[in-house]
Amino acid sequence: MKSRKNFFISAAVCACFALLLCIAVTQAHPVVKKPPTPKPKHVDSYGDHKKYCYKKCIQYDSIKGKCSTYGWEGTTKRCVQYKTIGKGHCVEYKRDEKCLKWEGPSTICVAHGTRPECARTEKLTVCSKEDFRKSCKKKGYNGVCSAWAFREICVDNYANKKPDPYARCDLYSYIPKLQCYHKKRCAHYKVDSYCVRHRNKCRKECKYVEVKAQDLYVPHNAVNVPKGKPDPYAPPKVFKKVCYKKCHKICSEFAKRSLCDRYDNVKFCKKTGYIQYCAQPVSGDSYVPKPDTYNPQPCKNKKKIKYCIRWKKEKQCDEYRKVRVCLKRKTLYYCAAYKSTPFCTQYENIPKRCVKKRHTKTCVKKSEGQRVCCKYALEGGKQVCHAKASITKCAKFETVCSKVQEDNNDTIHDSKKVSHKKVSPPAKKH
Repeated sequence: MKSRKNFFISAAVCACFALLLCIAVTQAHPVVKKPPTPKPKHVDSYGDHKKYCYKKCIQYDSIKGKCSTYGWEGTTKRCVQYKTIGKGHCVEYKRDEKCLKWEGPSTICVAHGTRPECARTEKLTVCSKEDFRKSCKKKGYNGVCSAWAFREICVDNYANKKPDPYARCDLYSYIPKLQCYHKKRCAHYKVDSYCVRHRNKCRKECKYVEVKAQDLYVPHNAVNVPKGKPDPYAPPKVFKKVCYKKCHKICSEFAKRSLCDRYDNVKFCKKTGYIQYCAQPVSGDSYVPKPDTYNPQPCKNKKKIKYCIRWKKEKQCDEYRKVRVCLKRKTLYYCAAYKSTPFCTQYENIPKRCVKKRHTKTCVKKSEGQRVCCKYALEGGKQVCHAKASITKCAKFETVCSKVQEDNNDTIHDSKKVSHKKVSPPAKKH
């Protein structure tokens, strides 16, 4: 084992000496440079063969050229300049608020309901004051004089005296003894309608009655409220709907009747006896002369009487009856159609509250600032090429010759020079 270890040590020492010897030889050997290529001499070859020859590239290759993009590897960043930021900035605030506008106390609706209201109203005319009047039940006729005449007669015990035997008369007439009285009689009639049959017309009406406070549930009845001050948690007014039936009497059947519109006082007379008088005295040969001793008794009391010479019939009422007559009427309005209207059934009292506030902030703690780097520097590392430029180079040439044209007139013709060089493509960006 020891011999093998010594062998390896001696071999390593020999290798080190050989390496040092090679390095010394290479440093001592002079560097031989390649001599530069001589420039070709200008030779005028047009005189001999009169040809123009040039090299034309027929194949191009792209090769990598110089480095276009460099980068650094293995560098370290070190801060060379610092600054303090945020110093004096507030990091803790105290929030204050102030009320600018107050509102209340107020009452709001917390429960809604509906109740019927009249949508269409109609009117009905009824009698408010009635009375009984006479109406004719049986009609008849009465004799009425249409033409009268007047005559004077002697009324000195005329009924007890005997007729004058010498007062001959061809035509006697009799004047009735009348006993007269005045009576009220209708002079003008009118037709009126009256109710024969009535009926009840009913409708449903509702109203809202306030519920007593002791019947409601009071959630805050344990709050002690000073005497004389209102309870802010008192229950609002609650109403319940109570319906009932309301009826009124209307006429279901009408009839017509005749009523007296105007009355007159009419004189009625009845016969109690007759008075005889000569309507036509005797004339001519039938006259009997009166004796000389005849002395008629003179008339002391004369009376001018009126007697009828033409009669006619007139209608009158023989029997009356009592009828009901409306003296005063009134108009009743009733609801013919209903509609539902919303309303509030329960209210809640809201105390005074602020509706507009102003908020302010006050700083109670400021920041001491923070030290941060504002400038860095790179240290160490090496520069590495990341991308190289692309160069186009001819890989294969071809010699092309052309004849030279002679110009006998020694004139120079300018012609466009044709470029046979291939334009290199733009370098690719890496």
